[in-house]
Amino acid sequence: VQGFESLAARQRKPRKCGQIPLLTNLNGGIFCVKNRFQDTIRALFFLLVLRRALFCAVWQFYKVVYCFFNLLPVKNKVVATAMRGRKYSDDPRFVVEELHRQRPNLDIVWFVDDRWPTNDLPSWIRTVPYYKFGMLKRIYEMATSKVWINSHLFEHFVQRKSNQLYIKVDHGSMPLKKVYLDVKSTDKHGIAYKELINNAKIANVFVANSDFHVGLYRRAYAFKGPIYRCGFPRNDEFVAPTTDYRKNVREELQLQGENILLYVPTFRDNFERTHDIDYSVYAVDFDGLYNALKRKFGGEWVILQKFHPIMQIYVKSGNDLPFVKDVSSYANTQDLIAASDIVLSDYSSTIIDAAIAGVPGFTLCLDYDRYRKEREMYFEMEKLPFPFAKSNEELIANVEHFDENDFRKKWQVFHVEHRPFAILENF
Repeated sequence: VQGFESLAARQRKPRKCGQIPLLTNLNGGIFCVKNRFQDTIRALFFLLVLRRALFCAVWQFYKVVYCFFNLLPVKNKVVATAMRGRKYSDDPRFVVEELHRQRPNLDIVWFVDDRWPTNDLPSWIRTVPYYKFGMLKRIYEMATSKVWINSHLFEHFVQRKSNQLYIKVDHGSMPLKKVYLDVKSTDKHGIAYKELINNAKIANVFVANSDFHVGLYRRAYAFKGPIYRCGFPRNDEFVAPTTDYRKNVREELQLQGENILLYVPTFRDNFERTHDIDYSVYAVDFDGLYNALKRKFGGEWVILQKFHPIMQIYVKSGNDLPFVKDVSSYANTQDLIAASDIVLSDYSSTIIDAAIAGVPGFTLCLDYDRYRKEREMYFEMEKLPFPFAKSNEELIANVEHFDENDFRKKWQVFHVEHRPFAILENF
């Protein structure tokens, strides 16, 4: 701090580099401080380096711990998780439930993120926290487990022993937006890239549902091992139903005889960085849509709104319309699809699941022009078999002019070309 100097003195003397006026005192003098710009930059750079060093040290610590636990013998148990512990769903859920049905005494462990509610976990599953203080226990369970099942990626320090089996399934049936190495801007120096390459290295087998997914695993996941094209377990009920999900979901949600439209939009890329939700991209005109559904199909309707699982604890639902229900906390989206009459989405592969289940779908992409510039796509939305809209007006018009026979024909053409589910084939 230079102290107080009179304004006249400041005018007579050339201002030294680094002195900036902050405020004027009552006598007209100016309070100046030295601008430590370079020192500030150095300090910030040091803090960034220190943060990265600490980050690397933590990962190195976990790597050492994992190597130690890897010396322990493997036990006859299965560990599974979906979306890094955010929900009890996806293909791992259906695999472990079938394993339990066949072998009720099998030890099954599910990794959970405590920030996300997982109240629907059955009593026969042991739970272990995915992060924080549960990290060491999770590493122990993985190092001593016979089988791993995951719909996402394990950390880059994870190593599989020769007597362990890692089954990798995918989160989406047929992604519409490009993923991993198919994205040109992929950072090949970051942790996410290291995780991807390590999982491609340690996985024994990837499970696919289509020719499209086989190519996806080879390109985007860099996987060179065997791929079982047997369809995704979570969609088995769509092909050979054994449960009346429509009845079960209606009872659980306390619905009467209403028809159901399920709205399942996906997240936007900036959400993963900031956790801020741009609600303008989800601004569906529910009033207009509700009235259009009644005019076109008749009967009473209820709209179920389910945001992507990673958005669940951040969503602030401000909708108070009596015919709109937020079901973001509902764990299994496949049950909701099976119970629905129509599915509405944007860029989510859930729309493919719906078509497999025989449920008609519509797409509404309010930010389509911007989204196409920010995110590369596998398909042009306009060319998919689902009526496409960039505005609420177009969506309502699509509903009012919907021709189910035309939709079925377009879906059949898409199905023949991409084969989103099929019998068991190994590649």
